Amino acid sequence: MTETAQPILAPASTSKKIKAALFLSLALNLLLVGLIAGAMVAGHRQGRMMARDVGFGPLTAALTREDRGALRKSFVQANPDRDADRAAMASDFSALVAALKLDPWDQAAVMAALTRQGARSQARLAQGRDILMAHIAKMTAADRSAFAARIEKALARGAESTEVPAAP
Repeated sequence: MTETAQPILAPASTSKKIKAALFLSLALNLLLVGLIAGAMVAGHRQGRMMARDVGFGPLTAALTREDRGALRKSFVQANPDRDADRAAMASDFSALVAALKLDPWDQAAVMAALTRQGARSQARLAQGRDILMAHIAKMTAADRSAFAARIEKALARGAESTEVPAAP
């Protein structure tokens, strides 16, 4: 008589452990993919935000979509090393946080970090102003008039949104 080979079955507890390990592995892989995708999206957003952070409030709101795109492109072209700028900002924030955590806190280090951040912001603002001014200089009289009208509308919208309702 021939005996047929019986498959060796793993104990139920081992099977549950394998399923749990596979589930955990899948969860970690999905988490990793999510983190990578999030970092990529955040990096893309930071690049756009850096171009936007030289905003001029109602002036920026009054620009046409095409004008904003052209100004953004000019600003990005004028700042090819955005990674170095981000690294400098991160370094300043790290120095600021470290100085604030000291007891007693390091007032001079806090002031130095804030001064560096302010100088960087002022430089970006001046550069944005110059780019905007060059763009306005290229406008026709009709384009400037339309731009002025859109600024007035943007200011009126801003005034409406900041009005405090009268007390009853």
